Amino acid sequence: MGEMTQEDFNILINEILVNSIPLSLRLSKEDKNKAKSDAKKYIKTKDLKNKTPLTMYYIIKMLPENEKINFIKDNIKYIKENDEEIFLYTMCSPTSLSYHFTFDNIKELYNIDKELFQKIIKQNHEHLFHGFHREQYLEFYKIYKEELNNIENISFINSLYHHNRCCYDNISLYDVNNVYTLQQMYNKEFISFILNEYKEKIDSFNENEIRLFLEYIDDIKTYEELVIKYKKKLKKSFVEISEVELSYYLSETPEIKQLILFKYFKDVIVKKDNIKKIISKLSSSIIIDLFKNKNELFEEFKLIDWIQLASKRKILEELKKIIDSYPIIDIEKLFDLKFYLKTYPKPSIDSLKYIELKYRKNLKDNKLNPITSKTSIFSKEYFENLNYLKINNLSTDSEEYKKHYVLFLEFMKIHNIDFTLNNIREIETLFKRIVGGNPISLALEISTIEEITLINRLGDIEFNPNDFTIDQLKKYNVKKHKQLNKCMNDKSKYKSLTLKLMFMVGFNNAKKILEFNNEIPVLEHLVGNVDVKNIKLDSQGEPILNKRIINMLFNDNKIQEMLIDKNNDLYKYFPRIFNEWEMIKLNGKDKSINTIIDYLKSDEITLLPKYYRLEGLFKHIGCNNNIVLETLKLHDEMLKREVSTIPRITGKQDEYSYEILKYDDMISIAVGNMTDCCFTVLGVGYECLKHALTSKNGRVFVIKKDNEIIAHSWIWRNGNHICFDNIEVNKKINHIDFFSIYLEAANKLIEETYKYEKENCVTNITIGYTNFDKKIQGIENYPSLVKEGYSIDENKKILDSKHIIVPNMPKPIENVNYLDSKNRQVIIKGNGNIKSYQSSYLYEDEREQVLYYNEENDYDKEYIRKIQKMINALRYIKYELENNLKKFEIIKMYEIKEIYCNNDWYYIEYSDGYIESFVQPDKLKSKLELENIEKNKTLCLK
Repeated sequence: MGEMTQEDFNILINEILVNSIPLSLRLSKEDKNKAKSDAKKYIKTKDLKNKTPLTMYYIIKMLPENEKINFIKDNIKYIKENDEEIFLYTMCSPTSLSYHFTFDNIKELYNIDKELFQKIIKQNHEHLFHGFHREQYLEFYKIYKEELNNIENISFINSLYHHNRCCYDNISLYDVNNVYTLQQMYNKEFISFILNEYKEKIDSFNENEIRLFLEYIDDIKTYEELVIKYKKKLKKSFVEISEVELSYYLSETPEIKQLILFKYFKDVIVKKDNIKKIISKLSSSIIIDLFKNKNELFEEFKLIDWIQLASKRKILEELKKIIDSYPIIDIEKLFDLKFYLKTYPKPSIDSLKYIELKYRKNLKDNKLNPITSKTSIFSKEYFENLNYLKINNLSTDSEEYKKHYVLFLEFMKIHNIDFTLNNIREIETLFKRIVGGNPISLALEISTIEEITLINRLGDIEFNPNDFTIDQLKKYNVKKHKQLNKCMNDKSKYKSLTLKLMFMVGFNNAKKILEFNNEIPVLEHLVGNVDVKNIKLDSQGEPILNKRIINMLFNDNKIQEMLIDKNNDLYKYFPRIFNEWEMIKLNGKDKSINTIIDYLKSDEITLLPKYYRLEGLFKHIGCNNNIVLETLKLHDEMLKREVSTIPRITGKQDEYSYEILKYDDMISIAVGNMTDCCFTVLGVGYECLKHALTSKNGRVFVIKKDNEIIAHSWIWRNGNHICFDNIEVNKKINHIDFFSIYLEAANKLIEETYKYEKENCVTNITIGYTNFDKKIQGIENYPSLVKEGYSIDENKKILDSKHIIVPNMPKPIENVNYLDSKNRQVIIKGNGNIKSYQSSYLYEDEREQVLYYNEENDYDKEYIRKIQKMINALRYIKYELENNLKKFEIIKMYEIKEIYCNNDWYYIEYSDGYIESFVQPDKLKSKLELENIEKNKTLCLK
């Protein structure tokens, strides 16, 4: 098949337009929201008032599996009349309905209406049967063989591919450590079944269809057998294939398959006129073989072609022998700046360095050549001069040295690499490295070396959510991205959050998100906890994006749906997708957004016994390696704290319960993740979290509904003042109707401290009120402390008289950089007369109840599990302290006669009469408890 002409292309486009199904319903956001609302009402009432295709789509999508088919049956006439708009066969957003069907749904649909069933399997091969298991795929192809045989060949082949790949997700659940092997096994099993069951169908494939079919076979033995079987058709396919198609086909074909194809079709695949177009797609072993045995193919190749190939493919080592066979005649032409600055992904410059060092070694010690501003720094004369500078170790003050340095600056100007006086030292350092003998090709790295990122696009720009423009964004200095977390103050908060978003998703996608929802709380959730320090920049200073993530997120309006409905999973897990990508990829969970979210919801991390308190929390905290290590450190620090200046309180009010969490309650680490704020491990508010968990002047206050944490506050105390530093609320909560809980908690804190501290008790309690994103019913009736110069309402120059203006706001005793209470604090108890001092009274939390086990008694399984975890954790610590971890083994309950234990000591009597006990060092109260047990064998502690 030859190249497609413009006329052919126009005909093809017209045919597509005539026969195409709409890519989406092209409805407004309001229409979609209304359809969703109507669908939800129907789910509750079963009363369908507004029947539109989009409403029907959402109803079928939302209905439980066992109700979908009955609904379709009851509305079959309307559904058939509007099936293209309801089922969305084209796989665009919203997701096709067939994506949400189970195997049983599909079977029942066949019985209801065969025409509808056939449309689905014919037109939507990718989303169909997304959640099938291996056995269900095979069963499906057995049951519906006749229907599938009638599908067009190309649709059938694409279905095989997607069904084979879709089932990988199910396989991954069986054995995460052996995913690839299982995938290969399933592919072989599935393809063998198809080859036997659909022999006549496969024999009917034309030349190109056979070639496409072979792409989907992973088992190499089977692959080669089919290549031999269909050799005639394949040969014809490679004769007729266009250069563009061939290039794409080879790029998608792994090396081991390429070797088989070249074994049988080398002469028809490689033609003299297309070798340059396809060589970058070939495996290095094939390239070397061709160069050795069919050298005439490469008559037009020059050294620069091989250097660029080695650079783009990063295969210098493999191509060194070929590169060495060419003489270095014109050094200047080998340094093609356009290739290195514009090729994406960024090529390696190792091959340039290799050539350059080789060239320098052959240079003679000549005197300096005359140079002008037009002399290229990659010219022969300039290289010889650099060599002379190096050998003679000329002073940086010498005229010769200065001439070359000025020329280097000229070179950067010529190539539009701008620089400022701020960067001049860094530029000179680079020049010294070049003169000193390091390859001059370092100059090509200028646009990506952080120390000399010369793109200076920073103006005095104030970003505002209401007047944001993409032009403002583009002027922001990319060099700042390594210091983003330091510029999270009020003045630049929107700017820095927006910039972080840019680094994650690029200019255009950032613009899409900001045009749809540019609120600070949304931005803070999406990017606040994402680390962008290591994101690379291209030659234009723009971020090099993770294409896999971007395609999954932005291809079918998932982001728009996410921003409409902030209760959905994608909104909750969006930051973790970026933070934990390496872990997601490592575990083979990068197949789809649904697979990723399921993985992030799980708790796939193995912990040492002593960290049992963290079990189940990493699904909230995240499995990024840095976060995991930091969490383990935080766990250890938390357990060291036994006292606080803030007493623990608990209570209930209507459907809510509240409490100040215990010192060793590890849920404290995850509350920020649960309420979608920055109060997280290594997040923007990590300093606040550490203070709350490790300082004697800090704690965590939570509010629960149906045993789920829906809000929390970091609490800090300084003297007679306690501050609830902001009320962070779960995104599921639309408004805060539990302000009265804070009033009740404030009363309890004052009462509790008065019991023990008298005149030094807490008398003022405030709520930090800088960063709320939800309305708090009732708080407007209370006065505030307001920092001088801060305006509550930008339209009001004079504050209400009930607000107290102060030059310095109360703050924690310890230095904490990030505070939500720094500009305004609402006084919910007290008169604002705040005194700062370190409280001398320290409160202890109530001790855990002693756990007891006797082999003769029956216990609840969960109780047994709790004891077993506790004693194994403590035994691990014991062996660790004794430097004897090699002997540590998990003990089983059947080995034990009797146990007494608490969370920092245990007493065990084994079945053979051996007694073992342990108490964590420096725990006086624990030591007394253990001594009492050993002496009296009673649960009554003294």
